[in-house]
Amino acid sequence: MSIYDPLIEFLKNSPPDCDEIKLSLSQIKIILRRNLPESARIYDAWWHGRDRPHVQRWETIGWKAKTRYKKGQITSIVFKKIE
Repeated sequence: MSIYDPLIEFLKNSPPDCDEIKLSLSQIKIILRRNLPESARIYDAWWHGRDRPHVQRWETIGWKAKTRYKKGQITSIVFKKIE
């Protein structure tokens, strides 16, 4: 079991007509029931680097992540369904 399974389940259980979900890092922390690594706040590649197992998991179920910044740090993620 991956520590990111709760986020994968959250995305899987989204309404079928939902093609975009915006989550703050705080909301993701609540979903995961743990802190994200510091690199998740700093590096885009943490969210969409195809060599990362957690990225592969959400892309496999049809979602891509886009980062949103405020004051030089990632503050939220927009998950969009892959068309």
